Amino acid sequence: MINIDNFYDCEKKLTDKDLNACENKLGITIPNSLKELYVNCNGGNVYRSICRIAYPPYEFEILKFLPIKYLRMTQISCWKELH
Repeated sequence: MINIDNFYDCEKKLTDKDLNACENKLGITIPNSLKELYVNCNGGNVYRSICRIAYPPYEFEILKFLPIKYLRMTQISCWKELH
């Protein structure tokens, strides 16, 4: 599970309605654990960037957590750098 205390400078929290609209627009189902994260912190910066998942044993780095909605202009430039 991802600790929401690892994120700061987050955008406005999302509602279930926001997440449902995103799923409908993209034609996907967002996993419950990711929904929980977006309801608590919608994007932001990361204090500790290494995350571990026990099964299967994975380690990965999160550089930036982009919001689904309420994207600030400073984050738009970051998004462009990542793509």
